[in-house]
Amino acid sequence: MAYLQQLIDRSLILVSERHWRRIVKCRVHDLLRDLAIRKSKELNFLHIYDGTDHSLLTPNSRRLASHCGFQRFVSLDHSDMHLRTLLFFNCENESDEFEIAQLQRLCMKLRLLRVLDLEELSFRRSRETGEIRLLDEIGKLIHLRYLGLTGTKIDQISSYIGNLHALQTLELSLDSDVPVQLPDEICYAKQLRRLLGIFKWPFPVDNLTKLRTLRGVVVEDQMEFDPTVLINLRELWVSFVGRDRRVTLDSIGGLRNLQFLHLEVELGDSGSIPALQPLSQSQNLIQMKLWFKGACKLPAEVHQFPPNLKYLSIDADFTEDPFPVLEKLPNLTVLELETYGGANKLACSAGGFPQLEILVVIGSSDGELEVEEGGMSMLKGLRMKKFHLSNISGRLTSIPEAPEITFFVRLY
Repeated sequence: MAYLQQLIDRSLILVSERHWRRIVKCRVHDLLRDLAIRKSKELNFLHIYDGTDHSLLTPNSRRLASHCGFQRFVSLDHSDMHLRTLLFFNCENESDEFEIAQLQRLCMKLRLLRVLDLEELSFRRSRETGEIRLLDEIGKLIHLRYLGLTGTKIDQISSYIGNLHALQTLELSLDSDVPVQLPDEICYAKQLRRLLGIFKWPFPVDNLTKLRTLRGVVVEDQMEFDPTVLINLRELWVSFVGRDRRVTLDSIGGLRNLQFLHLEVELGDSGSIPALQPLSQSQNLIQMKLWFKGACKLPAEVHQFPPNLKYLSIDADFTEDPFPVLEKLPNLTVLELETYGGANKLACSAGGFPQLEILVVIGSSDGELEVEEGGMSMLKGLRMKKFHLSNISGRLTSIPEAPEITFFVRLY
């Protein structure tokens, strides 16, 4: 971070987005970009192919970024290429959809690939099945460590994915309406660190003990979710669907290295949220996003929450004010609360939220936020939508508006 700040101070890197005072996105100055491209060519570190004759590849090119789309690159002669990294850009601007079989040539010729990113490539669905299935030939890229399929709409993964014993990251779209069912052979990819997409449970995870990020899993009715073998898991996104099921968090509470949990639950008519008590043993869990679909109320005891929780986002139709419980969390720094239920008044008592720095409150009707003297003493940013302060004090009115935040910030 010190080196990054030095570049920012010298205006070589421009900060484009901050969340909670952390730098999330940066832009590179034009001069630095030109310098990086020139140096990368001199060192043969990176080659950029834009479709022109002067940008044609040389036999010793190892890392390639193709900015001319997929179709033009596929038409090239790959016999002399020994690429290790292949990235595609601007593919979303191509008007035609591609046959998934066109990947076969790349898989056959570029056997030494370690990084393959096909982001935003639009493939044509099979006329027989209506699906887009990843080719079996992908299993020939045995050196592959990263496979990016975001935006490709691939909804079926070949069982040959199990041949990729060096694979560390598999990334699919995170906004898919239909979860992808991973084949049983995924268990042979024992080096997996990051599994990103929308995946249907169950799939075998017994051998995936190096997995650090699982984002995300859809667990349907009658399915038990047990990730306890994932002893190195740091980040977990899981959605329990089906209003007739009873959700328990016992197995999640056993993940001692878990730092971030995104939990979605469809609640039944009872409005009972899953017992959070198992999470109270999660000493490293400091970020949590809870989304309860249905009317509900929080547990009355604060000790059911993770003891070191710093960042909390809750989206729920609360029937009662959740502040009497949340204000007792000793380390809570950021709270994002969306409530569309009957809890139209939120009251913070004196001494409540002792470490809170950023508060975002969103409602569906005119709500009321009341803060007693001495409450939220560390508050530095406040954003309210469909809520207003009932007891106007000089301290709260002088607090600047909190920026629009995206809840998830990677801390590791």
